[in-house]
Amino acid sequence: MSNLFDFDPREDDEEESDFDPFETSSDDEEYLPEPGENDESSEYESDNDVVDNEPQQHETTCSEPKEFVLSKDGKYCYYFEPPPQLPNRSNASFALHETPGPTLFASSRCTDILSSFLLFIEPIEKTIVEMTNLYGSRKYKELWLPVDIASLRAYYGLLILAGVYRSHGQCINELWDDQTGPPIFRATMTLNKFKLINECIRFDDKKQRKGIRSRDKLAPIRNVYDKWVNRLKMCYTVGKNVTVDEQLVPFRGRCPFTQYIPSKPHKYGIKIWCLCDASTYYAWNLEVYTGRDRNCKAEGINLIREEL
Repeated sequence: MSNLFDFDPREDDEEESDFDPFETSSDDEEYLPEPGENDESSEYESDNDVVDNEPQQHETTCSEPKEFVLSKDGKYCYYFEPPPQLPNRSNASFALHETPGPTLFASSRCTDILSSFLLFIEPIEKTIVEMTNLYGSRKYKELWLPVDIASLRAYYGLLILAGVYRSHGQCINELWDDQTGPPIFRATMTLNKFKLINECIRFDDKKQRKGIRSRDKLAPIRNVYDKWVNRLKMCYTVGKNVTVDEQLVPFRGRCPFTQYIPSKPHKYGIKIWCLCDASTYYAWNLEVYTGRDRNCKAEGINLIREEL
């Protein structure tokens, strides 16, 4: 069926027709048009020269000769097949300049099982060890046993292992139980040592935090947190498809920016904006929501997008 909207009635006026309605033929044969002659005009005239104005308004949007569904208000056309992608129409700001996947920095350092701790760089470990020993010596004085980098790695290694065993909400004493607990916990460190590190671990000097806390609610961990997020970006290159969404980390402790979101499974916790690779789910950038900042226009999802 030919397209009614491509018909222009002025075309018949400009072209001269050889047919004269007042000319009498020598023979009384009925005039029969040749096949394909004036197909559009005949079809157009069969509708009594009445053209519906509603489809004509969407001549620019529905010009593709594909099947589509017209919306109820008559403003939009929904095609069953996506339109062909035109060349040289991609946004240059989102063009990939590197191959997605682990960076050369990360792949060149993946040699053994210790490569799992590449995210915890040496400056971060030194800061945690220094601040933890400072707080422990203030609290326990001469009774405090200094923590070294080996003890710190054993500590957060056990935390990761507890997550592997799905021990969320389980009593710590049960993990060190002689009968039911995994032997690796008892072989790594004693229960008292683990509890002592868990109690005294710190990421900054509390005495120097007062002036910064008023400007930054994340001041107790800001120094370590920023270094860790930058390490995430150094170890991986995201692809062209990324996902930005919020995540509520369950937490009911003392925190000035704890959020209550009834729609979430845990309802109470700390909200974090995450930018992840859509294919591998790698967390490439994280931003903790500490409340609305009137001096900062870019917050949450907008702040994450600016990092791209």
